[in-house]
Amino acid sequence: MSLPTARLLLRDLRIRADGNPTPLVDVRSLDLSPGTLVALVGASGAGKSLLGRALVGQVHVSPGITTGTLQVGETPPRPLRGPPLTPVAPEQLSWACQHGRDALLPWWTVARQLRHASAPAALLSALGLEPHATLDKYPHELSGGMAQRVHLAIVQADDPPWLVADEVTTGLDASAAVWVLRQLRARCDRGRGVLLISHDLDLVSTFADEVVVMDEGQVVAQGPASAWNTLDHPAARRLAVAAQRLRVGREHP
Repeated sequence: MSLPTARLLLRDLRIRADGNPTPLVDVRSLDLSPGTLVALVGASGAGKSLLGRALVGQVHVSPGITTGTLQVGETPPRPLRGPPLTPVAPEQLSWACQHGRDALLPWWTVARQLRHASAPAALLSALGLEPHATLDKYPHELSGGMAQRVHLAIVQADDPPWLVADEVTTGLDASAAVWVLRQLRARCDRGRGVLLISHDLDLVSTFADEVVVMDEGQVVAQGPASAWNTLDHPAARRLAVAAQRLRVGREHP
């Protein structure tokens, strides 16, 4: 049986902070197709994480969101306003944060935290974890990489149409990061969507379908992930240069 798919459409999003006349985020439109892994990239401070947080009700600045609508699938557009602390479409979008351990309940085992999942062992296995060695553990007994992957399993337990994943490979070793990206890629191949906020441009070019480049709070370029470093915008070119320098540094430490 095929899974329902859902387009994600964000329009006229503006996020402001008190005392700053320039919006922190000012995005006219972001239109994401189901079944795609879309990477949101940009320099630090470009507004990537803040845009992702706006989608899932995690904007804490004031006054926060002053305009914006979010539409997922065939549901009517929903207004985004203020510094919301709850998502406007929790049944449609799930949020995976950078520090997964902080999102785990320290007094619950992994099994209990996955209590709503129909197949918790399969979720853990898909992320490269051995279920029998993981389900009975408490968060403090997990390594940082294990905790991050358990967090990813939890936020995907209900299989929402869209997952917003904010720097979820940060701090993981190379093999664990690849496990995570393979699992997110598999989600998209089943018709789900992923908005991946990332600094790892090598992983992005390998696993993502599209790249969206942000600079100074705005979307400035968009194109195929396989050719993201050919995008003709100064911000994209700066990222390409930085990625090349990092790659050379890894190869010739």
